[in-house]
Amino acid sequence: MLLETNFMRKRIKFFTALAIIFIAWHTASGQGLQKKITIRWQGVQTIQGIDFKPVKALCADGLTNSPSRNFTPVFTKKFILPQDINSCDVLVTHTEWEPLDGQQLVQLSFPVQAADTLSYSLEFGTERGKHVAFLQLLPVISDQSGGLLRLKSFMINLVYLPADKNQSAAVKTAYATHSLLAQGNWYKVQLSKTGIYKISYAEMQAMGINMATVNPANIRLFGYGGGMLSEANSVFRHDDLFENAISVVTANQGVFAPGDYILFYGTSPDKIVYNKTAKKFEHQKNLYSDVTCYFLNFESGPGLRIDDQPQSTQTPTYTCEGFFDCVFYENDLTNFIN
Repeated sequence: MLLETNFMRKRIKFFTALAIIFIAWHTASGQGLQKKITIRWQGVQTIQGIDFKPVKALCADGLTNSPSRNFTPVFTKKFILPQDINSCDVLVTHTEWEPLDGQQLVQLSFPVQAADTLSYSLEFGTERGKHVAFLQLLPVISDQSGGLLRLKSFMINLVYLPADKNQSAAVKTAYATHSLLAQGNWYKVQLSKTGIYKISYAEMQAMGINMATVNPANIRLFGYGGGMLSEANSVFRHDDLFENAISVVTANQGVFAPGDYILFYGTSPDKIVYNKTAKKFEHQKNLYSDVTCYFLNFESGPGLRIDDQPQSTQTPTYTCEGFFDCVFYENDLTNFIN
């Protein structure tokens, strides 16, 4: 209980300091609004899940249970902005927390996906000709003792940004004028498992590559790697294919001949991630592809290479005799549409 009390005091002090800064900036920036929110928790209830199956989830009045977060409750709020305002800043202060009952957690159909700290996002849009801001907040966090805390109440501080502030804060993104694949000759390589891959001289020749024109310095590999793209538009993604560093092994420098090969690290279309809340590894099956694709090019200049690291001369202090690995088995054998 002492650890929990100290944790809460630090959190209160942190938000108090932020509130002072925020109030000072609020005075200099313009108008806004404040709104106190109280969450009325309803405990564990049975709700309708995916495919209309019943799910036991933690519920509260006005909160939505997100299937993408194991039906963890999420607070959402829409704010209509003034006519001449299309952006704002937000700060969440005066947070009041309480421990989440462990007996409720064991009743859940899926483990709660809590954040390490209070996390929230603010997005903007237009609705019926009016500028609106959408606030999304996850009201469950992990505490230092390994338990969970749920949010009881908090204050939303919304500050409207003046027009010149909006223009200076706008993010300018430079997009490629065309895809890399639009020019030159490209050769696609597909893989389904994570590991180190070898492509030999003979395999390249079998692809139809004119090996007489191959300069080993100009062998380049491009690709995004495995896993599905995030459904959230706010998550960073590359505008075009990016280059992967490879190792080119040749018997004679400057010549790519029979017996030579390249090595690269490829990743599976599926991913294995660590769930901090459940304290276990979980797999994410790629719903759209069974393979990861990489692209070889030989005519666009020198490529990225894996650097050799010098061997350490220091005395080792730890010897590792094993490692933790994960494997999952999930074959899609039945197509319910057919």
